[in-house]
Amino acid sequence: MQEQKKHPRLRILQVLPALQSGGVERGTIDLASFLLKKGHVPFVASKGGDLCRILDEKKIKHFSFDLASKNPLVILKNVFRLKDIIKAYKIDLVHARSRAPAWSAYFAAQAAGVPFVTTFHGTYNFEKTFLGRFKKAYNSVMAGGERVIAISQFIQDHVLANYAKSLKPKALTLINRGVDLKEFSREAVSTKRIQDLRTQWGLTKEHKVILVPGRLTRWKGQGVVLKALEILIPQKACLVCVFIGSDQGRHAYRQELDEQVQKASLENNVRFVDHVDDMPAAYCAGDLVIHASTEPEAFGRVIIEAQAMEVPVIASNLGAPARIIEKNKTGLLHKAGDHEDLAAQIRQALETDCSPFIKKALTRVQENYSDRLMFEKTIAVYECVLKRDR
Repeated sequence: MQEQKKHPRLRILQVLPALQSGGVERGTIDLASFLLKKGHVPFVASKGGDLCRILDEKKIKHFSFDLASKNPLVILKNVFRLKDIIKAYKIDLVHARSRAPAWSAYFAAQAAGVPFVTTFHGTYNFEKTFLGRFKKAYNSVMAGGERVIAISQFIQDHVLANYAKSLKPKALTLINRGVDLKEFSREAVSTKRIQDLRTQWGLTKEHKVILVPGRLTRWKGQGVVLKALEILIPQKACLVCVFIGSDQGRHAYRQELDEQVQKASLENNVRFVDHVDDMPAAYCAGDLVIHASTEPEAFGRVIIEAQAMEVPVIASNLGAPARIIEKNKTGLLHKAGDHEDLAAQIRQALETDCSPFIKKALTRVQENYSDRLMFEKTIAVYECVLKRDR
């Protein structure tokens, strides 16, 4: 019997601005962990941050210098730093996840003679002005990789519509973001974990709970949700809305939301929670999850996490969420920014048996949005590029 040929270990350097919090940051760490588990050698370069401790615990090498800066001189200086790292650690491929570090990584990879791959994580909006054209040129580095990974069908369409001239032939690849289906599984969450959170939030068995996960920023639509609650609370006094997410320094917006709550006399029906360590339990503690962004979202991880936890979801009819959810089949959609329509959709979700589309949503997540599938497809991209390069 012929011995099966082993794939060579890949030495992959991921580059991003910092490692504080967020989907890009978590995705970077999770991919590095998966690479390590599969016998490859991952490296990460960033300005650093709280999440570096996870890399330290896993003994994944991290290079810390100012990759968050948009200063051209710093970006140029980082080219030489990254080139030295590529050479010293025999990096096979560089994967950039944000614009400023991508420019440094692009030129460093060129100078070192290794492939350069990007992930297009957002729309990186620009206007049709002189400054807008400059910004579009700045954004274009994210479309300049040997392969360009789009995180959703929405982003893939956006790249094709705006950056087709920057793309190499057949470079654009769709790899949907994924969720850890072992962690985000209702069966994996104990009753105690759920009850502990409900107790922290001051909830009783009588309460119907709406969850709104996401950092506190205007375009995430928290104000729209509060206006919808004003309509609903007179009819449903047992309704409680829990906003999960920090204001990340946007204190004026948080104060504005607090004032909106007080003006509408919603103090007994609203909770603001800066951070939750146990999000799987948080989803289980809720009856409904709302995604209320007023601008197109590149993906919307909250949606697939909630669906994996078998919780009904109402999302804005913009961007990637409008494609993740099949309207009235795997969830509900509301007109972005329209609090009256949102209130109507909430009422429908709370008064209707949602179990049919909860089951369909769970199946769709399991088949299309697992983190394992995302990681395996990403590694396949690396292997394809390196094989072609060699």
